[in-house]
Formats: sequence, C-alpha cells, structure tokens
Amino acid sequence: MTDFGADFWADQHAAGPLGSAVNPHLRELVAGRRTGSALDVGCGHGGSVRWLTEQGWRVTGVDVVPAAIEAARASTAGLDTPPSWQVGDVLSGWRPIGPAAGWDLVCSFHVHPDGPMTDFVLRLAGLVAPGGALLVVGHHADDPARLHAPADPSVVGEELAAPLRAQGWSVEVSRHDGPAVHHHGVHHHGAHHHGAHGQEAPRPQVDVVLLAVRKG
Repeated sequence: MTDFGADFWADQHAAGPLGSAVNPHLRELVAGRRTGSALDVGCGHGGSVRWLTEQGWRVTGVDVVPAAIEAARASTAGLDTPPSWQVGDVLSGWRPIGPAAGWDLVCSFHVHPDGPMTDFVLRLAGLVAPGGALLVVGHHADDPARLHAPADPSVVGEELAAPLRAQGWSVEVSRHDGPAVHHHGVHHHGAHHHGAHGQEAPRPQVDVVLLAVRKG
C-alpha cells in the first residue's frame, strides 16, 4: 500500500514539477461560475491556483511540501492579484487560515489519504462556506496510473457523494471518466503507451469527479 504522506509527495516534487497546469475538470466545471474566495488543497506547483486567479477568484493554495509552495509562489509572482500560500497538512486535521465562514470554492486534485476517502471529502466539506462549492478529483481504481489510485474501488464514485447528500448538499456532478488526455505538465501521473514509430503517447486516465454545492 502506498503511503501518501509528506515524504512521498516531497519525493514526487523532487522528481519533477507536479500540478504545474490547470486541472481540466476545474476548467470544465468552474469556468463561468460566480467568483469569490477559493482554496486549492494539495496545490502542487500552482497551475490550478494560477488559472483560478486569472478568472477573478481570490485564491489560497495549500500544500504539505514547502518546496512546492515556493515553486508555486514563484510561478504566480507576476499576477495582478497574487494568491496566498500556506504550508500544512489538511489530512492531519490542520485548518488553513482563511475566511471564518469558509471558502466559496474548495478544490482538491488527486490527493489520496491513507484512510477512507469519504473522511477526506467530509473534511474538505467543512472548509466550504454556505452556498459554496466543493470539487474533488481523484484517481479511479481502474486508472492506468495505478500507483496513485486508491487500493479499494469502494472509496470512489457515488460513495463520495452520499455523505454530502445526507447533509443537504446539492450534488451537481458525480462521475468517473477521462475527459482529456493529461499530457506532461497538465497532470503529473499520466500513464503512457507506445504509439506510432515507437513514440510514447499519453493515455487517457480515469478520474473520479465530485462537484457539490453546500446549502446556503
């Protein structure tokens, strides 16, 4: 079983840039929404934070790896409204500093705890302001990037949405699919296969996507 702790992610960041481009599900599902405050948990090198900022959101990026935050800060230094950055581990129960009522958008991409994924989703849900949205994207158990997929398929799909429905949330999206091929830089765990002339070509990865809105 893979330990997705701080040491694991520090090693991943040392091997190359992670999360340096916007997540395609974020771009698909959040474009055009009313802007406000946003929190990206496990922001990596800040690609999604940068995109949200460019759309007019006031964004806080959080990651457990200090080096990732420094890289993200450097990559967004030229923005008119720089994001804010914090180092911390939400999985440990730490709460980022931010609006007392929570954020208007909380998002997290491919962050997998060692414990139940549903517990992690509920922890993120506790950071969302009334009327705000939660977007969680994870690797499906059938993802070709198998190293980073949850070990048990039961942690994905509708089971992530059920606890939120029970609390009165409106679940707008609950699916598993691969809406785009994740090239290097767009996603950091894309698997590959050999295409024509022996060249490696990115394989579509299978993601679990949850978008829910908290009752106002």
